[in-house]
This record gives sequence, structure tokens and C-alpha cells, in this order.
Amino acid sequence: MVRREHASVVDVNARNAEMLASLEVMNEQELVDKIRTGLYDEKLLEMLQKLRPVIEDKVSVANPKYLY
Repeated sequence: MVRREHASVVDVNARNAEMLASLEVMNEQELVDKIRTGLYDEKLLEMLQKLRPVIEDKVSVANPKYLY
């Protein structure tokens, strides 16, 4: 896991920052807060499409077997 994480940390962090910026939030906590308030209810599919690659990145580092 350490090798996978080390090899992909720059790409994962860049994609995460890009996703947060595209959703107009500064960090994951702000995103969570906005989700809880229902801000993305009308744009759920759009939000999920932006979140999916970042989630897949994180899972591929933690345990890639979960993706297949």
C-alpha cells in the first residue's frame, strides 16, 4: 500500500483539489457541509460524476481489489 500511495499521491491530490474547486468548495469538510444542507440535491448526478474519479483514486491506493 505504501508503494501505491507514494507513486500516486501527487496525481490523487491534484485530482482531489480539481474536484473540490469544480464544486466551489475549499476542502472536504466544506463539501460535506454543503451536501448535508442539500445544496447538491438538484445536481446529484453531476456531483457524483465529479466525486467518482477521486473516490476510485483513493480506493485504488487503499485496496485496489475493491474496484474489480
